[in-house]
Amino acid sequence: MVLSRLTAAALSVLMLGGTFAGATSYNKFVEKKQAEKEEKIGYYREIAKRESDWILSLQQDNGAVLMYKPSKEGSGHLNPYFACEAMLGVISDGDPAHVEAAGRYLKWHTKALIKEDGFISDYKMENGKLKSQQDGDSFDSYAAYYLLLFTEYVEKGGDLKAIGDYRKAIVLLASGFDEVLLHGVTYVRNNYRIAYLMDNTEVWEGLKRAGTLLTTDPQFAREYRLLSAGEKFLDIADSVKNAIEERYWLKEEDVYTIGLKKSGEVFGTPDFNEFYPDAVAQLYPAIMHVRTVGGREKRLYEQVCRYHDWEHDNIEGATFHWTVMAYAAAVHADQERLDTYLEVYDTIVSESRSYPLHTATAGWIARACNLMADSIDNEKDTGFFKYIEWLIGVPQ
Repeated sequence: MVLSRLTAAALSVLMLGGTFAGATSYNKFVEKKQAEKEEKIGYYREIAKRESDWILSLQQDNGAVLMYKPSKEGSGHLNPYFACEAMLGVISDGDPAHVEAAGRYLKWHTKALIKEDGFISDYKMENGKLKSQQDGDSFDSYAAYYLLLFTEYVEKGGDLKAIGDYRKAIVLLASGFDEVLLHGVTYVRNNYRIAYLMDNTEVWEGLKRAGTLLTTDPQFAREYRLLSAGEKFLDIADSVKNAIEERYWLKEEDVYTIGLKKSGEVFGTPDFNEFYPDAVAQLYPAIMHVRTVGGREKRLYEQVCRYHDWEHDNIEGATFHWTVMAYAAAVHADQERLDTYLEVYDTIVSESRSYPLHTATAGWIARACNLMADSIDNEKDTGFFKYIEWLIGVPQ
């Protein structure tokens, strides 16, 4: 390394021959780096706000959030899973107005969840009224995202009174997980016995965070039903975490299987040429913040990036924009690929906000940008040795 070969005498020369000159030079360097840092943070925050503003433009008076701009007034679609992803993007900056908006959505979701006895379905808007389609993609992922958004809302200071009977909703979800838990993992629903890796990582984060909140936050201390639900969530989360490490991970192939069958048998070795679900599933433990043995997450991320040119929105066979990859880049501090993708995405949204763009795609962009902005903001102050590298021309 260049710095290891620098002598004390050389450093003195590099400090421009004196304490005053050196201090002046260093101060200018710090000012330059701080200005660059603030500019980059502002860039990410601006994009996140733009995406949040668009999501909120599709929030209805009753709090519901449509998937995309309706083709005509009074029509539209709502998918609770995608709506939660969208609102997690909105709430990711912690803005009180955004927290309040998330509360209004949670109020709608809570009411609908209770009305449907815990298994919330997708909705279609006709003549300005949302009607249940009596069907939804899954129980486990939908429930996990409700719990994740609920937890974020509470942790960011949201008013519990504003979201309705969340107690009953949480108890219903706790009971519902009994029906989909098998072999220590969660299956899509009780009549669809496939336990996907992606779903189970979502379950892990949603239940782990909600369970921790319900069992440790003083405002829930005397709520026996919530304490019991929280303990159940933690037990399921621990079981799922063990399965991710011991059953989904294929040691010989050095990859994750995409899922488990009803029998508990694995689906087999994934093909990285297939983006969904094979390749993208490899990233979901990191996306959902599961910490696994050996730190394999970054290696798998780079492997997926070698197979798929996602940062140029060039994924073969994709029918919509995989903006979750932007969040994966932010998780791995891959600013270069994230910035490349944001430039491409900016072109896409400037042309049209029509389907297949929808509110969850915007939510992932907002989350990615706020996460990267936070990471830059939390970086340690520029150190002396970085200054020396800058002074002698080492690329920054």
